Amino acid sequence: MSTNRFDNLPDDNTGRLVTQQHVNAAFAATIAVVVTAQKTTIVIAQLTGDVTLNLTEDLAVGALQEGDEITIMASADGSTRTITFGTKITAVDLVLLTGENGVVTGVYDGTNFLAVVQHQDT
Repeated sequence: MSTNRFDNLPDDNTGRLVTQQHVNAAFAATIAVVVTAQKTTIVIAQLTGDVTLNLTEDLAVGALQEGDEITIMASADGSTRTITFGTKITAVDLVLLTGENGVVTGVYDGTNFLAVVQHQDT
């Protein structure tokens, strides 16, 4: 008798439970997000000014590990807006022109999220 080797596997290949986190962040000049999952999505409310985004990890939940992923989504209002990346994320600034949408994706390297910035016109 054989069984499916993937049945009842609640964890990833590191032995951790696979976790996801979704954060709706209100606009502010500085936004701080505590990352608590392997896959984190941050949606920032429409930018009405420039912003600095800082990430931290919640050690009570479990430390981040290499390969953890983050996605950040944002859009600009009627002016050009810039997201500057602060702690725990390495990326060039995301500059959104009037009405543009932007996406940043990153992978944790053991120290910071190494991120790639993308944007598109609306």
